[in-house]
Amino acid sequence: MIALVSPVVTSDRVCDGDAASRRPGRPTRGRGNRFDVGTVLTGRSRNRYRQSLIALPAVYVAGALALGVIAPEIDAARDRGGADIGTARDVLTATATGMIAFAGFVLAGLLVVVQFAAGQYSPRLVLWFRRDHLIKHSIGVFLAAFLYALVALRRLDEPGSRVSPDVTIGIALALLVASSVIFLALLQRVTDRVRPRTLFAAVTHEAIRSARTTYPAGPSEEIVPDPVTWRHGDPQVVRHAGRAGVVASVERAQLMLAAERAGVVIEVIPAVGEFIARDQELLRIHGGTMSTERLADRVVIADERTIDQDPAFAIRIIVDVAIRAL
Repeated sequence: MIALVSPVVTSDRVCDGDAASRRPGRPTRGRGNRFDVGTVLTGRSRNRYRQSLIALPAVYVAGALALGVIAPEIDAARDRGGADIGTARDVLTATATGMIAFAGFVLAGLLVVVQFAAGQYSPRLVLWFRRDHLIKHSIGVFLAAFLYALVALRRLDEPGSRVSPDVTIGIALALLVASSVIFLALLQRVTDRVRPRTLFAAVTHEAIRSARTTYPAGPSEEIVPDPVTWRHGDPQVVRHAGRAGVVASVERAQLMLAAERAGVVIEVIPAVGEFIARDQELLRIHGGTMSTERLADRVVIADERTIDQDPAFAIRIIVDVAIRAL
């Protein structure tokens, strides 16, 4: 349980409620109007974006469609050029047919690697691959090369077209080079991820970073305020209105800002990594009342745990690997 205490009530601290004596936090200073509860992107939206295999590749797809329309128009506006339409058709046709097959081959191999990692190490690593930005960029570049070639080819095949497509061919070749480079980077990333030494090093690094961020105080630092000073007998309760899930993270800075503005204490009931059901208590507001609109969004509920604010999850992954090694 995490209690975020407003300096208006006691002091500007982030602490651990019932478990305060064993997991203290460090004083967190107010940050003025840097964070706005109503306008910044919620942690829940950021979590969806990080786990989505659609959002980032969709940007590449949109850019490829735009380039496929703009590049032939640029060529049409130019007075000179060295390439002819026949050469451009050959290059674009080969790019379109080759890249769609290449993308399918790479993604099939990637799924085999993910299946291997889930079976040999831990199924909890599947989400790790899914959140990898290099994998998303790779999918986007492969699809961009394919779609750009198709759209540009459609423009060059128009009857009576007299375009000298130097720019169109140049962009297609640039996308092919980019696809080759990112394929090699992806191959290196995936092969490294399935090596035990690299896997444990990555999990350990994420766990240490998460622990330092979540529990920054040293064991000798006694900074936890007495709960008697801020707990009240009849607090305002905010319940979880969404579907059941796991607490993936807590947006502490935004909750702290909301508490400072309202002059209250916001107590987060479930700890990060705990399961929470619908209509279960999520927040308690002590020392007054405040508008709870969008307040619950600052506690990110997901389908699975992550290491971001849950270093114990890294230990769970290592235990999974150890069990399979027996």
